[in-house]
Amino acid sequence: MEYREKDFCEEISFYAQKHEIDVIVLLEDLIPQAKVLTTLNNKFAKYFFCKNNNRHISIYTSFDKRSFEFKKTQSKYLSLVEFRFFKKSILFGGIHLPSKLTLPSGVSQAFVAHETKLEVESIENEIGHTNTILVGDFNMNPFELGMVEPNGFNSVMSRQVASAIMRKVSGLGTGSSKEYQYFYNPMWSFLGDLSNFSPGTYYFYENSFDNHYRWNMLDQILIRPSLISNFTSKSLQIIESDAHGNSLIDDKTKTKAKSQLCDHLPVIFSMDLTK
Repeated sequence: MEYREKDFCEEISFYAQKHEIDVIVLLEDLIPQAKVLTTLNNKFAKYFFCKNNNRHISIYTSFDKRSFEFKKTQSKYLSLVEFRFFKKSILFGGIHLPSKLTLPSGVSQAFVAHETKLEVESIENEIGHTNTILVGDFNMNPFELGMVEPNGFNSVMSRQVASAIMRKVSGLGTGSSKEYQYFYNPMWSFLGDLSNFSPGTYYFYENSFDNHYRWNMLDQILIRPSLISNFTSKSLQIIESDAHGNSLIDDKTKTKAKSQLCDHLPVIFSMDLTK
């Protein structure tokens, strides 16, 4: 365990320095925060830990402690931090929804997605803006119910569609319509093998009729319409090699490599907040 903790911390530090990452989200993270911070700050003391309400969602940042504030929620699947910058404030969320082993049906996953989205909207109403980014393991593919239905995350593959801001749904039996704000989900663009990256962030295979896709895009980024213009699309990538240059994808089978420290591939992206 100590050896893997050391390897894991070094991997995080390597990615953070190589890509000059300002916000790091770790999921299912049981490594003591002090160990992670010690490794991250080995050369430059610049990272802080953001307080959270979920031990399994850890958010670290290089932004000054005075520029962020933890937002308490009731959900055990969500940690929210508000970053306050000169030009705008950002509500940043780390998410880790239940796995399909815990919630095997799409309906049950959609219900949890709905409840989690309500928590996000509650904090958005509290702080008075919807400059929101959600990052993490949704344990659903971009096309599954909880990700796309209006009562769930209402996330779409198109910036143009999301820029309409609201989706109006009528015919609900009340004689009126209701509006739901969009999220833009750029991870749609990586589905399949025609992108420059892995066709997913998580590979799972067992010989059964229920194993539909093998590669799954469970790790996603959701961006509210007000921040789409700040999103640097070319920066989005799925990390496919470790700190030593070893591929995280098996070249022969095109599946995840056995040496992979984590069962999910990391995702990185950047936002231009000067606009």
